[in-house]
Amino acid sequence: MAQYRKILDKDPRATVALNNLAYLLVDHGKPDEALAYAQQAKELNPQDPAVNDTIGWIYYQRGLYSSAAQYLEAAIEREPSARRRYHLAMAYAKMGDHARGTGLYQQALKMDATLPEAEAARRVLRETGLGASNR
Repeated sequence: MAQYRKILDKDPRATVALNNLAYLLVDHGKPDEALAYAQQAKELNPQDPAVNDTIGWIYYQRGLYSSAAQYLEAAIEREPSARRRYHLAMAYAKMGDHARGTGLYQQALKMDATLPEAEAARRVLRETGLGASNR
């Protein structure tokens, strides 16, 4: 995080640094600060799928699952990845959309079952009663 802050001191419009710092901040339990950086990145690059994923993940961490899903869907639409599919699967699971959550989880597993998000998604799917298996 310190490196990204140094980059932003030199160039406050460095979208990648803004986004990456936001992602790290949310994972360190600072969603409000994270959202401020992510929103700056969104203003600079509104179509960036990485930024949409970060904002979606921040909303997910705040328990705003419907808002999270909107951003995560936009991220996947422009640039699908396993990590983004896991994130969206978790949002759908929390929203009670069993079919979509499980479907995205299975797609993500086929893409990359080694990501830490795979285990997190599996746990969320189990907790919400979706019965995802570890296939």
